[in-house]
Amino acid sequence: VGYKGKIKRERDFTYPQDNIMRGSGGGKAYIQFINNELLPYVKNELNITSTEKTFLGHSLGGYLGIYLLLQQEFPNPFENIIAVSPSLFWHDAYIFDLENAYAKAHNDLNVNLYMSVGDLEGVT
Repeated sequence: VGYKGKIKRERDFTYPQDNIMRGSGGGKAYIQFINNELLPYVKNELNITSTEKTFLGHSLGGYLGIYLLLQQEFPNPFENIIAVSPSLFWHDAYIFDLENAYAKAHNDLNVNLYMSVGDLEGVT
């Protein structure tokens, strides 16, 4: 998804807001845009007939994919999520709190998840 003018990925790919990046924290609104505007446009205006949808993101985009999977406020419309080098550190590793909450409420992920992390990314 491209932008007209200034790129707003630090806003769209993150939740919650964090002071390390000004203007961050718009991930919930971006998920609503994906669900309510982008995917209906792709289906209805572009005549895409595939029923299987894949989300691919890198860095903050990878974080958004994991956030989309684990948050429980909005539907996840994707059957496949590919998260390449996701920024799992975001907001003091908030994503792991979401994972704990998700695991308490679900027995499985209900999607195909592929996540990769490089060995030089500080993961131990």
